[in-house]
Amino acid sequence: EVIKQSKPVLQSIGFDIQEFGGQTVLISAMPDKFSLNDSEEVFRGLIEDLKDGHDFSNLEKIEDIVINYASCRGAIKFGQPLTYEEMVGLIKEMEAIKGREYSCPHGRPTMIELSFNDLEKEFKRRK
Repeated sequence: EVIKQSKPVLQSIGFDIQEFGGQTVLISAMPDKFSLNDSEEVFRGLIEDLKDGHDFSNLEKIEDIVINYASCRGAIKFGQPLTYEEMVGLIKEMEAIKGREYSCPHGRPTMIELSFNDLEKEFKRRK
């Protein structure tokens, strides 16, 4: 039922979904942001997120949920090793985002500012 109700939004962002009655669907295309390695897990997780009592008449709101979910799934995770070039590229991409460059889709900060004095305190160089 969730897939049926959200199908217009899912299709508008790049999913190609065909229903085969009952509980079966065929997904023949997904947005580029999703990993093909875990596509079934990603789609099931997305549907679980959409199940949480959303008003399917507000397609813009549902589209935001889908985009946020895709962002999280494709995001660099804590502890993931990055090359220096990848780090610099990531910061440049974040700077290009206007309005939400300092938080993830869930509202958690993506960076913090520490003064030199703060660092000295953390390393017990200053009281």
